[in-house]
Amino acid sequence: MNSNQSNWLGGKAIAVKGITQVICFPFAGGGASSFASWRRSLSPELNLIPLCPPGRERRHNETPVTDADTATDQIAQEIIKLTDQPVVFFGHSLGAQLAFETAHKLRQLGGPKVALLVISGSKPPSEPEGKNNWHLLPDEHFIQEISRLGGTPDEVLSNKEMMDLFIPKLRADFALLASFGLTKRVCLSCPIIAFGGQDDPLVSPKELQNWSQETTDTFDSVIFQGKHFFIQESKKDVIRMLNLVATNI
Repeated sequence: MNSNQSNWLGGKAIAVKGITQVICFPFAGGGASSFASWRRSLSPELNLIPLCPPGRERRHNETPVTDADTATDQIAQEIIKLTDQPVVFFGHSLGAQLAFETAHKLRQLGGPKVALLVISGSKPPSEPEGKNNWHLLPDEHFIQEISRLGGTPDEVLSNKEMMDLFIPKLRADFALLASFGLTKRVCLSCPIIAFGGQDDPLVSPKELQNWSQETTDTFDSVIFQGKHFFIQESKKDVIRMLNLVATNI
């Protein structure tokens, strides 16, 4: 990694001894600030470490990463430097796929154990995501698809100047999503819990169940009120459940 770059975990990220590190992987278009408000409600037994992708927020001058192997290698190497203790991963949508792939990368590199993988708002690798070519769509169609997801205020979607700045970053995120491989690998050995939205137009509660095929350990799923961005619509309930599952591993 270029020494002049900042990093995914943040230059001041610290693994607090005696408590569990919860590493949060943001959705497309999101960054570390997507989870900033979660700290106030998180259990004192958990230490929240949100990822910030290049091209976002404090890293806005950096070139986005659009290759899954590069992204997961960078993240895994930083986690290895951060701690040798078990960690919890939480990822929503694109972040869920990135968390899953990073868990595989950590195992490959002999890094810290992922004690729990919390998948949110995402289909398993065995299911077509339906978003793999979004980064190639014309702007008008691309914005329509983003609008369908929810999570982006209408005043942002209708503001051309804002969207002109936002679209390239979103396209980079969806290009990253499209780069994830479909090769079947040895299952993970950590528990997986899948969070879903009752009215999510992209991921049905039934499709979430197929994440059970990705681990040799236990699997469970939890359905919340809301659409694709139920983590915003039902934020209190999502954080409450995260506290429960992450402190009982």
